[in-house]
Order: sequence, then structure tokens, then C-alpha cells
Amino acid sequence: EAADAAGLAALLRDDAALSMPPLAAWFRGRDAIRVFLEGLFSAPARGALRLLPVAANGCPGFGVYQRDPAGVFRPAVLQVLTLDGDRVARMDDLLVCGSRLFEQFGLPVSL
Repeated sequence: EAADAAGLAALLRDDAALSMPPLAAWFRGRDAIRVFLEGLFSAPARGALRLLPVAANGCPGFGVYQRDPAGVFRPAVLQVLTLDGDRVARMDDLLVCGSRLFEQFGLPVSL
């Protein structure tokens, strides 16, 4: 929620991976992911995201909501994390079109 690319990257393993289905985007390595996140988390991103915890296939994750122009937080990404000890080994960010996926995970359709 703080749009802190460096802080998030510090949680990753050196060889972490980030995927974003259904896009073909794929990033490998803490530094590559950090650079991508820095571009994504520009100053306007601060305060534009809200996260709610969720579990998917036994893994921790988050329903990520993005604020729309009216100030309502709408589903954006279902993020599933694969952990290795105290580090994140993989982040799968499933891009959401509509609210159906969030509803399947018991997440609200807006905040």
C-alpha cells in the first residue's frame, strides 16, 4: 500500500520471480523486479492501492485494489506469494478484469 519498491524488493530472494498472467510479462531476480516496481510505483501510486490478505492453494496472498477516479477501490490483482523461509521466492500477480475472481476468494468487489 505504501508503493515502496525498495521495501518490497528487500523481502525477495535474490532469484525471485514475478509473473503477471494473462500477460507474458516475466521478471527474474530481485534487481529486475525492483526496477519494474519502481516504474510501477510512481508518486501517484502512494495511497492508490489497498490490500486484503487471502490464501490461494495454501499460499499467502493479497487481493490488491486500485483507487478509481471516483475514489472507490476496485479489484486489480490477485497476488499469490510462494515463500521460502522468511523470503518471497515467487509472486504471481493475476490481473483481474471485473470482480469475479475476487468474489471466488470471498473478497469484496469494492472498498
